[in-house]
Amino acid sequence: MMKNKMMFGLTAVLLTACEKVIEVPLNSADVLLVVEARLKEQPNESYVLISQSASVYEMQDFPKVSGATVTVTDKDQHVYVFEEQVYEPGKYECPGFQVQPHNKYALRIEVDGEIVTAVSETFSHPQLDSLTIINDDYGVSQYVGFDAHTVQFHATDNTAERNYYQSIIRINGKESTVAYIASDEQLDEAYFTGAFFGDLATSGDSVKIELLSIDEAYYDFLRSLSHTDNSSPMSAAPGNPISNLSATTKVLGYFAAITSESMSIKIPG
Repeated sequence: MMKNKMMFGLTAVLLTACEKVIEVPLNSADVLLVVEARLKEQPNESYVLISQSASVYEMQDFPKVSGATVTVTDKDQHVYVFEEQVYEPGKYECPGFQVQPHNKYALRIEVDGEIVTAVSETFSHPQLDSLTIINDDYGVSQYVGFDAHTVQFHATDNTAERNYYQSIIRINGKESTVAYIASDEQLDEAYFTGAFFGDLATSGDSVKIELLSIDEAYYDFLRSLSHTDNSSPMSAAPGNPISNLSATTKVLGYFAAITSESMSIKIPG
């Protein structure tokens, strides 16, 4: 029997698009190095963004950091050099690089005498089975002013390993700012369902769902962005978000090696 499970929703701003700068709840006095390092299976979707933060109360773009030496080393000691892009200062890429399941990746950044390191592990490729539409809008349509539909996915968890998931919804190409995450500890069965109740689609919309397999460190980072915990959904975060980055001075951000699978559906109408 299929067990329905809603992915735990967090209202954090995520930076899954390469051109964005990480936006996180900083302590007001923090000025530090910010790293967003995201490696994926798909060619030309891996990147490292490096910037310098300003006070959270200063309304300005974070300045990009150029001139860094960036490498990624896998478990077999293959070294990949990520070079800064001429068209986008502070963004580092390695053409053709692709993450592999069941691997471990070590990040090393050297810039202005500072060294930043981190490790991220990949697990099984996520297994999406299908997408369906919940046509019962639970009375939401009358409040939002359109014919609302909720999309849900169905997937299979590899019970032989501990897994953490992030799911992303894009409606007509626009990515949601809600972070949906879950660990398999929250799942009662190997076959599970995640519903995007925070992102409603309407008739004629094209919806793309991406299910990502992430490690525990990145899961903790996303969870810490939410300003919540399991006991109180309105509790304040104790400080800056949890990070798996290590450096000789303060650094903010994350390093995540990710496997993923996508499916699309069109809302009838």
